[in-house]
Amino acid sequence: MRLLLTGFGPFGSIVDNPTERLARHFHGRTIEDRAITGVVLPTSFARATATLAPLLAEHDAALMLGVAETAEVLRLETVGRNADDARMPDVDGAQPVGPIADGPSTLPVTIEIERIAHGWDAARIAYAVSDSAGAYVCNHTLYQALRAGRAGRRVGFIHVPNVPFEGLVTAIELAISAV
Repeated sequence: MRLLLTGFGPFGSIVDNPTERLARHFHGRTIEDRAITGVVLPTSFARATATLAPLLAEHDAALMLGVAETAEVLRLETVGRNADDARMPDVDGAQPVGPIADGPSTLPVTIEIERIAHGWDAARIAYAVSDSAGAYVCNHTLYQALRAGRAGRRVGFIHVPNVPFEGLVTAIELAISAV
């Protein structure tokens, strides 16, 4: 299986985005039968989507990561919402508000979040299940990836707290194994 693992570059007050480091850390590795391509997306509404679109066509699954500055635990996102409400500009200065695309108000993730949750439970990793990936570039990119989905492709999103990188590696490795 070809797995795309995405993170984001810096934005706002996040100068060392842990998801960027995670994407680079796992790039080129194989976990079980998952050959991982790690890609760092720009924290830009337009450029993240443009970068992601061709990569989705080349992979069987996509596990997307974003940082949630105020989160205390990992968050397994369950849906992408068809709404942007950028309270701060992206790295290109864009600050969209309104629907992302012509389509349903929400799209469910297509990974089995229960499998990830089971692995994290067994490893005693703290997490929450969330039905809101926010209204910034993370949600925008998740919604577009789900909208571009094809039969059989699994897409999911995990928000990570802004904690030291080393504390996230095991959690993401377990998530990759569960995809």
